[in-house]
Amino acid sequence: MKIDINDLFEIEKKLIKQKVAFHNRADRFATVIYPKLYKRKCDDSLGDPHHLALQAYYREKFPQGILGWKPQITGFITSLDRVKKFELYAFDGFPVIDPEKLLNFKDISEFETFYFRDHEIYKEIILSIDHFVRFGLISLQGKKASKLEGVLWNEARNHLELVTYGLINNFENNTIFQNIHLLAELTIKAVLLHNGIEEKILSNKDIAGHDLKKLIQLLPCADEKQKDSLTKYIIGFPDFAKSRYSAIDKEFLDIVDFALRARSFIGEVIKFTRYYQQNPPRFIIAQK
Repeated sequence: MKIDINDLFEIEKKLIKQKVAFHNRADRFATVIYPKLYKRKCDDSLGDPHHLALQAYYREKFPQGILGWKPQITGFITSLDRVKKFELYAFDGFPVIDPEKLLNFKDISEFETFYFRDHEIYKEIILSIDHFVRFGLISLQGKKASKLEGVLWNEARNHLELVTYGLINNFENNTIFQNIHLLAELTIKAVLLHNGIEEKILSNKDIAGHDLKKLIQLLPCADEKQKDSLTKYIIGFPDFAKSRYSAIDKEFLDIVDFALRARSFIGEVIKFTRYYQQNPPRFIIAQK
């Protein structure tokens, strides 16, 4: 098998322009170049040894393609000012999630060192896993919705990634807070659109805008007790607009607290969707 490296480069550039995902590119590359090498079309991409060899060749040249499967569920856990990310693929059935394995600790001793054997910190870790797994599963359904609702679910997922990255890398507090606020804001706006609230209402700054308290009051299926409960999570949040232009006078631990409260906020607000009510996430988190 002799392949002109320039053919590889040209095909790869075309696949990038066509927005072919990493994990699909080896197969697509093999399918494209196969007729040129063997003067015929491949009829069995799963069983043809030449096609499989071409896929292996591609992965050798572009090993990042092997990592192309993007986890569908992500989140973070904290232990005081220490932050750790976790990743999980979507699942069916009723799995048992082992925190130690999920968080890639080499053993229970390393896990205990992370949370100082502090029961309250451990409970927060379990709560973070619970809320983010639920959010991940519900937002996966939501991002398939039409028009703006699907866009907002997807953007909320992106801001969770940005919050996690910012916390792990200790970005400036106001930068992280912007993403924390948008994680909460985009999630509740997606839920409101899901429940029939019009887009023009959500964009009206007098009615809603970036004000989380006003957005909570728009929830049509929440009673006053539920609205009060949601509001408690965002008490003390800095003003969103002002925090863009001036540093937030808070310690990093305060920012971590805001992030954890936003976590609880999105974990509760997603319950006001048909996705959650008709197909609630089912899993167990193994606890010591």
